[in-house]
Amino acid sequence: MYTALRSMRVQVTEISKRDANVWPIVLFDGERRFKAAMCKELDAAGVSGIAVIMKNNLSELMEKGNEMLKVGDAISIPQYLILGEGDDKAMVLYNLSVLHRT
Repeated sequence: MYTALRSMRVQVTEISKRDANVWPIVLFDGERRFKAAMCKELDAAGVSGIAVIMKNNLSELMEKGNEMLKVGDAISIPQYLILGEGDDKAMVLYNLSVLHRT
């Protein structure tokens, strides 16, 4: 589990809704694009073995409606995990807030 000293601010450039619980996404930080994933049911403490200080708040962002995350939204990421190896390595979002909606 990584907790950033300053929240990462990125733009969502692609969302692939694999199923209701897992969304692979692509983020852009102004210089590079990278893969990430959103998972509603992630147990970060169980996966990382580290005590988690923030809650997984992705459920409301992954539901249809006004709060749903969309391509073009600017988000702030204070806490995330890095899972996988090689080409399958991805940032797994755990807690985020929407800074600007498109």
